Amino acid sequence: MAGIINNALAQQGAQVQPAAPADPRAVQRIVSAGTKVLNQDAIEQQILQIVQAGNTPAEGLAQAVVLIMEGLHAQSRGTMPKGAMATAAQQIIAVIVKMCQAAGILPPEVPPQLVDEALGAVAELLQQEGKGEQPQPAAPPAAPAAVPQGV
Repeated sequence: MAGIINNALAQQGAQVQPAAPADPRAVQRIVSAGTKVLNQDAIEQQILQIVQAGNTPAEGLAQAVVLIMEGLHAQSRGTMPKGAMATAAQQIIAVIVKMCQAAGILPPEVPPQLVDEALGAVAELLQQEGKGEQPQPAAPPAAPAAVPQGV
């Protein structure tokens, strides 16, 4: 699926260099930190609201993943490897999908196309922010998610 993110970036005209194979340890650290953040009640509620507020389920999922990934990236002071970020985003979106299914926001059977579309939107949103563009939020901005220190 990392190819999906690279393909989405390439379609947007970005110069994409193939990501080096993701370091499994880096991916695991990112996923672990993301899961810890998502397991906080206040963050979970904010993520559920973001997904619900999206114009489409894929857009809502993408915005939620971007929020988590940006928080983790900031927490790492920009040291997260890009290849690991792409791979970790795939796993974090799976956690968010399960949260949304448990809350009744998404159906028990989520089509793979929805996740693929969300991952493509994640790449697009991250690219917009990388160029300094402001992505269009689906809902009024909420209080920023608190990423706990030491994660």
